[in-house]
Amino acid sequence: ATIKVPVEKDGSWFWFHCDSSSGHAFVIQTSSGSPIIGAPGLDVGKSALLVCDGSQWAVAFQQA
Repeated sequence: ATIKVPVEKDGSWFWFHCDSSSGHAFVIQTSSGSPIIGAPGLDVGKSALLVCDGSQWAVAFQQA
């Protein structure tokens, strides 16, 4: 599965959790399709925090 976040906005953040019942990892991309968390993606049962400084998205935390 692929998730696209909205366009960059200073102070925006998203917390993602790949539910363990889903059975699938997912890839997170910018609104234009550039990978933020690319393949193999955020794995089942894992979480990540994305933050934005107004010009780009960054991974502040990704559970290993």
